[in-house]
Amino acid sequence: RRNRLHKSESRCSFRTRQSGFERVQDKERQVKGIDVVMEINGKTYSIDEKAAIRYTNGLKTFALELSFLNRKGILQEGWLTDERKVNDYFVFGWIHKIENTLIRDISSLKDIDVALVSKNKIMEHLESIGWTKNNLKTKDNQIRNENDTNFGNINTNGCKFSYSDRLFEKPINILLPKETYINIAEIYKNIKN
Repeated sequence: RRNRLHKSESRCSFRTRQSGFERVQDKERQVKGIDVVMEINGKTYSIDEKAAIRYTNGLKTFALELSFLNRKGILQEGWLTDERKVNDYFVFGWIHKIENTLIRDISSLKDIDVALVSKNKIMEHLESIGWTKNNLKTKDNQIRNENDTNFGNINTNGCKFSYSDRLFEKPINILLPKETYINIAEIYKNIKN
């Protein structure tokens, strides 16, 4: 979807001892949130890749999707809390520099930060600041159906909600600071090409 690198764009290596890598091609597993299956240092990771390809140079947050409207205009649960998604990790990418102004493939990326983060660690962090799965669903519903415009302040609450009503999908997201992802990441790297 919109914040995922295309298959040819996302073949970044963490430059760790890697003994297995599979780029998932079948639609069934991709729909379940698995773009890559990787083995690093003897541990297997089922990964959903996310990259802020519309925002380069200085993005200080990353948005976690709570809900959106599908192509038919039907409300769907977002990838963060959708229990049909079976990935156990995310790779988040913050792009600092690209060649020219368009990402054509991986060689277009000249400077990118990547973080490998456990889905469980994200949920544990959210719960630690008061956002259980049920609380997130309640807030999502309030924003979408009750015009709740109290999106919070990332500097005081550790997170912020956003609602993009200008996009067809009308996604509702929760934003966390980049530092949060770095602090809970299993691997964090800056990759220059």
